[in-house]
Amino acid sequence: MNFKKQLLASSFFALCGIAQATPLMPAPSVPAKSFKMIDISTGTVLAEHASEEKTEIASLTKVMTAYVTFAELRNGTLDLDDTVLISRKAWKTDGSKMFIEAGKKVKVDDLIKGMIIVSGNDASVALAEHIAGSEKRFVALMNNYAQVLGMTDTVFANATGLPTRTEQHSSARDLANLATRVFKDFPEYTHYFKEKEFTYNDITQPNRNRLLNESDSYTGMKTGYTARSGYSLMSSFQEDSREIVTIVLNSDSVADRFMAAKTLTNYGFRRFTNVQPIVKGDAITTMPVLYGDTDQVTVYAEASLTKTIPLGVEPISEEIYLVAKLGQNGENKPVLFAPVEKNYIVGTLTAYHKDEEIGSVHLITKDKVEEGNPLKKIKDWIKLKLSS
Repeated sequence: MNFKKQLLASSFFALCGIAQATPLMPAPSVPAKSFKMIDISTGTVLAEHASEEKTEIASLTKVMTAYVTFAELRNGTLDLDDTVLISRKAWKTDGSKMFIEAGKKVKVDDLIKGMIIVSGNDASVALAEHIAGSEKRFVALMNNYAQVLGMTDTVFANATGLPTRTEQHSSARDLANLATRVFKDFPEYTHYFKEKEFTYNDITQPNRNRLLNESDSYTGMKTGYTARSGYSLMSSFQEDSREIVTIVLNSDSVADRFMAAKTLTNYGFRRFTNVQPIVKGDAITTMPVLYGDTDQVTVYAEASLTKTIPLGVEPISEEIYLVAKLGQNGENKPVLFAPVEKNYIVGTLTAYHKDEEIGSVHLITKDKVEEGNPLKKIKDWIKLKLSS
């Protein structure tokens, strides 16, 4: 896809009034009290409603329990083949179960499956006790991670999300953040969320996320329900290099939460697209060099830029343009003085969609420029004086 380019000196200022780019069709109304949807491949918010509203989140809590567990695995303090001695407390935990037995040893890998796939509260408590010594100490870890991840609306009270007299809540905003970090920080463990069933102790239970049976593009993540929280869902969807996470909270029924997530995901996938207006290593323009063994160097984009934008009436290639801004050298127009090192930053390349800035990258030199011979330096000095 070819995008228009403009070249400006360092005196470049913002273009005329920048408007917020919005899709032609607004986000649909869905049966959920709050929601948030993000394209995590670019970090773009596609839709949200009351996303900062605090609420209990039931078994969605287990996604943080999983995050802490994955961190322990990554740090080497836990192994998938480790065995966990099941306590009576874990065995007696109320609610959905993996059906582990007190006094038996169970592999960490099986407990993770039991927690994520069949939402086993017993498995969650067993993991918490094994990692931190007690569920209470594990909850402190969960809340520490929540702070590190910037989950300012969130307080955890246990490893399961079961109702308690102790304060516990989160928000669609925070859970979208958590889901994003699970996929970004621990891609090697996200396969647990898409497994459709799990058998343990000769008992086979299905994953409660029905969307996994609708399309292979749905890749997880977790359902939740208590009378206080209502029916909630964290859903992930991957297709055509896009990864969309949808958080739906406080629906009135099982059917409503899946309808809400599916409707939002379809909207996010069909009404937005990912574009890459800047590709790492693309030659953008040239820049003059004085006192060197060459008169000019080509400057390149230091990195790629990928963004999610709403689809409009006009072709995307006609709505996006690039602006290269080269820095002045003192009072001189954009120019470099030899010697010039490789990967030297000389300016910025900014992408605009409908006059709204969508991102920028550095412009750099790729080639090293050595000093020229004495005669070349004299000629360039005269050239510089005449142009002053």
